[in-house]
Amino acid sequence: MTCDDLPPPVRLQLAPCVLLDVLETSANEPCALALSLASGSHDEPVAWPGSAHFLEHLVFRGSHGFAADDGLMARVQRSGGKVNAQTAARHTLFHFETPAEQFLPCIERLADMLMQPLLAPDSLESEREVLEQEYRMMARSPRVVLGASVGAMLESSHPVQKFLAGNKSTLPVTQPDFVAGLHAFHQQAYCQSPLHIVLSVAGAWADWQNAVLQALQPLLAQPRLLAAPSPAPLLMHNACARMQVQDAGQGLLLHVALTKGGQGLPRLLDGLQQAFAAQEPGSFAAQVRAHTGCAGVQLSLPYRYGAQAVLTLHWQGCRLEQQAVILTLLMAWLEQWLSWSGSAAGRHYLQQATQHRWSMASPLERVQQRLQGCTADAARASVRGLHKALRLQHCSWVEWGERAVQGCFDQGLPLQIERLPPLAVLETELQPPQFVLQPVLQACLQQPAPLTDLPLTQLCPAGWPADRALCYIGWPTADPQRALMAAQQRLAERSKAWRWHGVTIQWQAMPGWLYLRLFGPAECLAAALNDCRAWVQGDLPLQPCHPHSSAPFALRQLLEQLPVQLAPQAAGPWTGRLDANGSRLLWLGNGAPVGHAPQTPVACHAEWLDTANGPVWRHVSEGITPVAEALLLVVIPALNPAQRLLFQLLAPLLQGPLQQQLRSRDGLCYAAFALPYHESGQGALLLATQSSSVTVQVLLEALQQALGAALSGVQPRQLAEAVQNFRLALAQGHVPQDGLGQWCFEAWQATGCVSVPQAADDWLQWPDHAAIVAALQQVADSRHWRVLSNQPPSCGGAGGADLCSR
Repeated sequence: MTCDDLPPPVRLQLAPCVLLDVLETSANEPCALALSLASGSHDEPVAWPGSAHFLEHLVFRGSHGFAADDGLMARVQRSGGKVNAQTAARHTLFHFETPAEQFLPCIERLADMLMQPLLAPDSLESEREVLEQEYRMMARSPRVVLGASVGAMLESSHPVQKFLAGNKSTLPVTQPDFVAGLHAFHQQAYCQSPLHIVLSVAGAWADWQNAVLQALQPLLAQPRLLAAPSPAPLLMHNACARMQVQDAGQGLLLHVALTKGGQGLPRLLDGLQQAFAAQEPGSFAAQVRAHTGCAGVQLSLPYRYGAQAVLTLHWQGCRLEQQAVILTLLMAWLEQWLSWSGSAAGRHYLQQATQHRWSMASPLERVQQRLQGCTADAARASVRGLHKALRLQHCSWVEWGERAVQGCFDQGLPLQIERLPPLAVLETELQPPQFVLQPVLQACLQQPAPLTDLPLTQLCPAGWPADRALCYIGWPTADPQRALMAAQQRLAERSKAWRWHGVTIQWQAMPGWLYLRLFGPAECLAAALNDCRAWVQGDLPLQPCHPHSSAPFALRQLLEQLPVQLAPQAAGPWTGRLDANGSRLLWLGNGAPVGHAPQTPVACHAEWLDTANGPVWRHVSEGITPVAEALLLVVIPALNPAQRLLFQLLAPLLQGPLQQQLRSRDGLCYAAFALPYHESGQGALLLATQSSSVTVQVLLEALQQALGAALSGVQPRQLAEAVQNFRLALAQGHVPQDGLGQWCFEAWQATGCVSVPQAADDWLQWPDHAAIVAALQQVADSRHWRVLSNQPPSCGGAGGADLCSR
């Protein structure tokens, strides 16, 4: 299935230069919106770099119709939805996902903040502090610095050369003409630029149309004009440079510029990254590793506007002298892959993967994908354009590493980069190999074998979609933490491969057990389960490396360390194997494999996260990228299932107040998060933030004060209403499947892993008023906190309490 084969949207031309696309989904799903204004950082006033990014932040700080604490972000966060924005080169993007009953109020708030933001002078300085925080983090991020190197390799002046995120030095908010200039830029960028909106509505569009069009009406108040063309970014012909980057290892960047055919690159990147991740003999990665020692290939898209684009390939561990070999292998692979992807087998597999990903995508992911407008044909045209650019050597090379260089390049982001003499014509004696192009998962999907040796429990909860399934397979083990790290390491590459088919894979460790959780399309989940199970059988590494997250930001990496950091202690020695004879399976949804093994109850202990008499500080240095910023993650454990549910419902109520105080008012961090944690038989409330201006100790104390203020604004009746709403949503089948699956998993464990009660009231403890009050007290009591940070504790802890390191 190609993107064009997916359900077509309803398309309406609301006005000249205003396009609306509408997707219809199940009545049980949330609603989503993605909006693109055809104006970005390249359109901002030259005198004030970063003002487009600054404006994108400021519109969330209140509008004429809605104060900030009742604006779009606050409304979406309180509903448990998602909201974000992004400033690109020639576009500014806004998107959110929310329950259906909140969709229209959120559209009204979005339209008002885009057309009538306050841009209040008293908010300028505090919001500039947020941009300064972001700038500091980006300036020290190897990924951002490497991406910015394309600016030093262009033939002539182009806006791509400038780092336009903004900071204190570029945004003179106290100058009298700045506010007037910001208002003028707002009129141009938000009120007059072309507009593309994509909606996903729950149910039929006809039921929404009148109300939605009325809510969008303020966006049509002024005529919108076509965007000005953009000059093409032209790279210096086959030029090269050397760059000094700390804490990033060594490697080689290949920047390739496309002046046409770049429309399909966002979609093409997914396919290329998937293909380059394959490690089987004869694959692209295996051939490149054999000839160059390359440890891995990553791709990024630092610039795209219409048909123009710059694509960057990161060759980890390679050097400049290997360019000819790399270029030969890459061009040969592109030729062969283009041929395979056009064959019947190739098209079938790519269509199948597209369908799987689309079926598992959230409404928000679907509207974002539609907004990109990438089709399969556009992606194939991008492959041809990429191959042509490489053949004509319209590319530049940058070697990075710790080695000091003489040159520098500073267009808002200081780079240590030295241009080297132009290269001669690249030549090599290497004969292009014949690559193995058929993905190994294609065979797995064609021959899914039944799992007849597993005890199987199957349940299809009310409202569960027919095209989705979720399963848990568990193995008994005396050392869940070491088993978790070993299995996670063994299955890392396979997890990435299955993700391209919409399958998400997660490990959960419990006392005496290790569980593998898979969530994906019902028609392929059994094949994924078979494949993953085969990969982790046999001997696993006795001393596995600490799992390293692939997330781009250190705070996200720290969050992904939680399963390892919170895994239970060993009850016995690690044998290096997972005992297949003791494994068992829970399957939620349709498409279950056949299980014939007898079911016998087993002892499963869900409660293992103990509480302490003081905050426990864990200094995390392995598995995350070293950064200068202070990373802070507070884990507040739930004492029972009722508190787990309450923490899940409390997190959205805390998110807005914490962010308002720590980020917007005090400018201590770029963002603050309140998140529920519900896995591995335990639950917790997570508070996470990152700062480039203060130490983690100062951040922790500020977080504790902000949490106290936020809790004072939460009334027990609010949580009681949230519990009743959750109970109703559960009965009607409106609870998201991944969250519902965790509750069913715990109910299954409570029965000894032999059954799941059909009624939620039989396995979910509904909290009363006393339980709600106790949960709020538990959150406020820092004696039970677990603090994870990339910095060690100082003397004395939050509120004067001593902090214990473990």
